[in-house]
Amino acid sequence: MPFTNLSELLTHDHHPSRKNLNKCRIGLELGQRSWQAEINCPQDILDEAGVSQYLHWKGPLDEIRVQAMADLGKVGKVACARGIFANVIYEAGAFGQEIGRDMPDAQLLPWQIVAREIEYTRYGSGNRPVEKTDMFDAHRLSQLDLTHPSLPYTDVQSPAQEQRRAMLSEREQLDKKVKRVNSQISSSFRKFGIDAKYKSHKTWRDFLEKKNLCDHRKTSIARLIDELELHQQARAALTKEMNHESKSQAKNHTPPEPENIVSRHERKPLSADSPLSRMTATQALIRFKGFGLHTARKIDWSCDITAFESSKAFRRFFGFAPCTRNSCTINRSAGVLGGRPQLRKLMIEAAWNWLRYQPDSTLARKYAARLTGTRRGRKIAVCALAGELTEALYKHLIYGKPIAGAVYKF
Repeated sequence: MPFTNLSELLTHDHHPSRKNLNKCRIGLELGQRSWQAEINCPQDILDEAGVSQYLHWKGPLDEIRVQAMADLGKVGKVACARGIFANVIYEAGAFGQEIGRDMPDAQLLPWQIVAREIEYTRYGSGNRPVEKTDMFDAHRLSQLDLTHPSLPYTDVQSPAQEQRRAMLSEREQLDKKVKRVNSQISSSFRKFGIDAKYKSHKTWRDFLEKKNLCDHRKTSIARLIDELELHQQARAALTKEMNHESKSQAKNHTPPEPENIVSRHERKPLSADSPLSRMTATQALIRFKGFGLHTARKIDWSCDITAFESSKAFRRFFGFAPCTRNSCTINRSAGVLGGRPQLRKLMIEAAWNWLRYQPDSTLARKYAARLTGTRRGRKIAVCALAGELTEALYKHLIYGKPIAGAVYKF
């Protein structure tokens, strides 16, 4: 049965199963002034679309994008008419979001691949690897198995989601700058035998005036304090903007609708008991004692929770999927692989807060005895708790399942 557009293809009752994902794969290597593509699909699709297997575009970025979408859209239209997916696989990059949002209009399904988490097989004569080029990158992307369960990919974000993640990233960078300049100021005082802890720029200035230092030393420290003031003012302005965005998001909240346009998996339908049907994920998370606004907002803005097919997939996204190395009868732990390091660190901090503020919960009691041993044992235990807490939060947000023994602030 022919399909007129990608939305119809993905929402039809008899849309292709995942085994059809590998029938039409387009590896796309992106650059600032040059794009390379290799199309891995039956030859009759290429003949009907009137394009060659290897495509190359050069010029300004805006012109390349228009040309590429026009050429690849021909393949997408023919593949869609035959009832199969036209998948475009490319590495997630600086301008990958905007490109991914253009693809559904061209009847293409975007796959943003986290390339650093993929081990590619490099072919060559003997032990000599093939030289890394744009053509080679496009080739290896077009050969990826899209049905592999551990394929590291990320969904294309909406403009609002992209803006929120950009604000979170900018806030993290400003926090690092404030911490760095504070360390420099403290170090400068310690050179003169004065012990001082981190302060705001106003407190640092008052502290500097009270100390008996020569003018040139005061000038050098005053410059650092001026730099600290700029970073703290920028952070305060950004925090105000983020708070306004949170209030606006909560005021205009509507339950997320299932959509398949930019996701490999169908979005989870919300149950009647799900908190997301009446409030945002940020509002739902800060109700728990031990969860602050920063933690809740970062979890909410870093991902679309309804895009994960299961609580295990949500846990893997946060980097709590333990891996093993097996050889004959030897089984060794390979630690935790994949995931987002910043989110993993955030959830570990949330796990420590959970032990402190939710001591009577089932999760806290389960790991309380293991947190009195060695330092290594405590670290392993809190990581295990963070992983289970991540799954429990997913089940609570999607299905409305209560976390046993958890205490609410309000």
